[in-house]
Amino acid sequence: MSAPAAEEVLRARGLSKGFPGVRALADFDLGIVKGEVHALVGQNGAGKSTLIKILAGAHRPDAGTIEMGGKPVSIDSAKTSADLGIAVIHQDLNLISNMSVAENMHLGFGGHSTLRIFVNWRALHRETAEILSQLNLNIDPATLVRDLSAAEQQMIAIGRALLFDARIVIMDEPTAALGAQEAERVFELVRMLRDQGRSVIYVSHRLEEVLSLSDRITVMRDGRLVGTYDIEEVPSQSVLVEMIIGRSVRDLVRAEDMVPGEVIMKARRLTAGRVRDVDIDLRRGEVVGLAGLVGSGRTELARLLFGADRVESGTLEINGTAVRLNGPRAGIAAGIALLPEDRRGQAAVMSMTLRENLSLAAIGRFASVGFISRSRERAAYTDAAKTLSIKAPSGESKISQLSGGNQQKVVIGKWLQTDAEVLIFDEPTQGIDVGTQEEIHALMRSLAAEGRAVIIISSDLSETVRVSDRVLVMRDGALVAELSHADADMHTVLQHCFGTDEIPADVDAAMEIGAS
Repeated sequence: MSAPAAEEVLRARGLSKGFPGVRALADFDLGIVKGEVHALVGQNGAGKSTLIKILAGAHRPDAGTIEMGGKPVSIDSAKTSADLGIAVIHQDLNLISNMSVAENMHLGFGGHSTLRIFVNWRALHRETAEILSQLNLNIDPATLVRDLSAAEQQMIAIGRALLFDARIVIMDEPTAALGAQEAERVFELVRMLRDQGRSVIYVSHRLEEVLSLSDRITVMRDGRLVGTYDIEEVPSQSVLVEMIIGRSVRDLVRAEDMVPGEVIMKARRLTAGRVRDVDIDLRRGEVVGLAGLVGSGRTELARLLFGADRVESGTLEINGTAVRLNGPRAGIAAGIALLPEDRRGQAAVMSMTLRENLSLAAIGRFASVGFISRSRERAAYTDAAKTLSIKAPSGESKISQLSGGNQQKVVIGKWLQTDAEVLIFDEPTQGIDVGTQEEIHALMRSLAAEGRAVIIISSDLSETVRVSDRVLVMRDGALVAELSHADADMHTVLQHCFGTDEIPADVDAAMEIGAS
């Protein structure tokens, strides 16, 4: 590994941090140089979030030292971190939706107050306009944040870093909620920050972004440093995956030759909203991928099969018996489970514990004489934590405190309490590290091997192709192709998605995450 010749702006040595039952960081070293994009990668639980919180002043390390500009520093608060020139752009952005762009950008910065009582609004708006101009954003500083797109909100968060003249900008999953075109605008700003001589610590599970943006990459595993590498030392995404998970990509989960069982779900001429005249047979023992462009109707079909939306016409059978799903309760009673793409908004209750979340979909199993049995819930959580390898201090931890991968495992565990025979996974690995992705893929294959039927919907077409026994392609609300695993290469699937042999150059934009 070659040592960079540039000026080092931050050096952490021997950082360690523990929590009850968890060793989050262990003797960790990190060096950041001026004017670089330095990626931080690792599986959920690798220690990335803990490191960010230490640099942000939210956590104090149990051991180790931090230097900035060659001088020891103690980052004991968020204010100290900001005063040292560190800006953290969290995944949830920490913007206040009912306040203006100007107000959000200046929160915590008292430079435009008179006697700390009155705000100099003219100066505040002028300064905000200057920052927005640097970002090439045509937005009125008085605009409420709630009226901005997700990409524009991300830009405003970056603008705060410019306003505070941060020397080090930490970006945590900045494109997780963005499509390809919106993400490209973020990339442009990251490069702009680097060109200005600022240092960017870039945290992302999207490894293609890491490889295209970064000057150096630090890999973490189980709270420890695996290594820091110049980008030239990481020739491909598969090499980076192997560094992160500690094993060969040849071990990744793939669909194998299998003989499907009997039909468990049969839909005929299913129609509602965007979905029209869909025929589908799901068999026991198979994983079926549902592919399509944004707006093709994949998520809408999933909601119909679960009962979340009403069917306008057509029939649905479960195990040969006609069913009419007039709501999610009917879907659950029929043995169907839906893991929605919005994990935080629809799949889990962030204010509740892991134990409480786990029992939500099968609450009757945990009730006794009208009361919820906590002992039953605890026993169920203990079994699920062992089966699904959930990493958490205890079942009494809030689910909001867990990584995205562990949150998803809890959601899966919740649906396994219902003994569902048909499980629909909508974007199951979005925002999740590669190691946990493989655990979820292995779980889907395992559920199919038990005789259940599994549907996977993913914006990552390579994921759909790799783990599915069959791939069904949707276009304009209709099923237009059914491909076996052997026939479902990415080019063929894309041809059916677009309805032409000519694949557009901007495929990523067409496939980007959105209402599908």
